[in-house]
Amino acid sequence: MKSFSSRLWLMRALSSLIGLVVALMMGEGLVVVYANYVAGQEQMDAGLIQYDARYGWKLSANWTGRHQHFDYGAEYHTDQFGMRKSAAQKASVNRRVLVLGDSFTFGLGVNDDETFVSILNGSQEEVRYINAGVPGFSPDQQILWMNAAIKMSLPDEILFVVYLGNDLIDLGRPYPLQAEYAKPYVTMDETGQLNFANLPVPAARKPDSIAELTLQDIVLPGSERRLWSGSRLVALLRENLTSKNVQLEPELTKHMQPSLALFNALLVRLATEQGPLLRFVLLPGASLVKKPGSLSARYQQLVREKLAYLIQAQGFEVIDLTPALLGHTAPAYFPNDGHLTTDGHRLVAGALLNDPDDRL
Repeated sequence: MKSFSSRLWLMRALSSLIGLVVALMMGEGLVVVYANYVAGQEQMDAGLIQYDARYGWKLSANWTGRHQHFDYGAEYHTDQFGMRKSAAQKASVNRRVLVLGDSFTFGLGVNDDETFVSILNGSQEEVRYINAGVPGFSPDQQILWMNAAIKMSLPDEILFVVYLGNDLIDLGRPYPLQAEYAKPYVTMDETGQLNFANLPVPAARKPDSIAELTLQDIVLPGSERRLWSGSRLVALLRENLTSKNVQLEPELTKHMQPSLALFNALLVRLATEQGPLLRFVLLPGASLVKKPGSLSARYQQLVREKLAYLIQAQGFEVIDLTPALLGHTAPAYFPNDGHLTTDGHRLVAGALLNDPDDRL
């Protein structure tokens, strides 16, 4: 009788284990199928991005095209300088503001008149905001691009937008986390002197060995990173659940130190070259706003705190957009793509204008 009970228990345990494995396999399959389906819906007219030996890539001048995504459909136009056009064209202005940033500043996913730069243009009669955002650019690329953009636009002020999601990670790397091509990057010698490496930038795509690199691969401790690292389902669960129960802040802080040192050196350089013109804008990613307990949110929160401290220590003003994007009912980010929606751009514009009426 005891032997029969033991076999019954073993069969039940084995059946539960098989059921769990099957459920995990089905879950993995569903996650992969959905991710591939979303990716398969994206189409963009060719020619917006072109190779550039100095910046890695740049926007084509006088380009018009359509971008279709699972989350949106949008049309983009660039001007003769290869900058995103604004719907508000002004004959004369008293003040020019150059806005530097990545795809969030460019306005990936929204039309020309829906970007926060365009909204700012429509809100102030005698001020012209110039959208110099380039998808995928990191702070070291923006430093190089800034000099050319200044000559083209002759600004009275510069807004330097830092995306908390990956800008610090990409700083000092030859390949960015979320773009396909090589880039110039900063290095710092033992005396603290900054130098740009990888110039001219090779016209090479990102190697396969790092093509699928994620935030988790970079900042998680090795033991956690190795756990089923090839599984999208485990990566999703690890991002939203596991990280809540692990004290990652010390590990994340340790990981950030080299990049923070580079960023601070860039600030010192900018204080000398463009100090009076510059203000910095900290732009959070969707996870910091929507999933505050997740790994990426915790990482962004640390970046937010440390960058604000460094920027202010160098005498620059910091505009933190996180409060403006928290606690509202309108969706500020596209659910799959993660970029700002039209409402998100309105919230950002309202925060930059310090006008509650424009914050939805």
